Amino acid sequence: MEKLASRERILRTVAGQPVDRVPIFAPVPWHPLAPEPDPKNWKARPNYQRLLPLVAEHCDFFVHLDVAERVPIGNPGGGQVRGHPSGSIFDRRFFLAHPENVHVIEDRLELDTMLQIIQERLSERLHWALEHGVGPFLRFGGSEQATPPMMSKRLFEEFIIGYEAPLWKMVREAGGIVWVHCHGKVATVLNRFVENGVQMLDPVEPPPQGDITIKEAKARAAAGPLTLIGNVEMSDLQNGTPELIERLVREAICEGGRKHFIMGTSEVTVSAVDDQLRENIIAYLETAARYAPFERDRNGG
Repeated sequence: MEKLASRERILRTVAGQPVDRVPIFAPVPWHPLAPEPDPKNWKARPNYQRLLPLVAEHCDFFVHLDVAERVPIGNPGGGQVRGHPSGSIFDRRFFLAHPENVHVIEDRLELDTMLQIIQERLSERLHWALEHGVGPFLRFGGSEQATPPMMSKRLFEEFIIGYEAPLWKMVREAGGIVWVHCHGKVATVLNRFVENGVQMLDPVEPPPQGDITIKEAKARAAAGPLTLIGNVEMSDLQNGTPELIERLVREAICEGGRKHFIMGTSEVTVSAVDDQLRENIIAYLETAARYAPFERDRNGG
């Protein structure tokens, strides 16, 4: 098969169609449209810059789009409120309300009322985004704050499935792709993602951070089908050895398989890259590039 563009490769992977290789997501925050970093920024340092040619050569990219507030929330002087997101209308931390109007709510009836209002606001804005062609991937975050043992399975059902599943349905009905970001232990809730039409899930963390292997998750996700993204831990990239990273990447790709799997890490690095992390990221990129095309199958290995 001829080499595919990243967009086509990812879309084909989610659809379960043949691809030239497994998509590879970068473990560093970079994409072809990224501006040159400020000289004082950690991204301008040699260890990070050395990684970029390998990232550009081997990785598949997606660009996050923040849909700006129609009327940005600011203080009377015109500046942004400290700690308030500068643009995204889907930020879950502030409930789409001015920080001065946020207070601690412990009454269940009041909590349910608040969540219903939030869902109504998000539904309206999600509808607007879908009507204006945002997509094809709509990524949802926040589930990880409610997965067991953070909350009980019953509360996950009420607070996540009860309020997010209708939003997921909106995306699917508009022809978009539902992508859920959920760290931690997903074994007890994976089936609910599948049953409610989630089409992509990251980062499917292995034990001990998570509680499921790619092989097991793959078997359970097949009913969706649900595309899995994972599953090398950032802690292993920071503290492990190139030999460990090579093994983890190889196992992830071999267990993830040709369809409905994207090679990725649990996080991207968000601070200065030291020598150990640099060498481990190089091992990640080179190993992923070597195994992603499944060359061993073509060579009879």
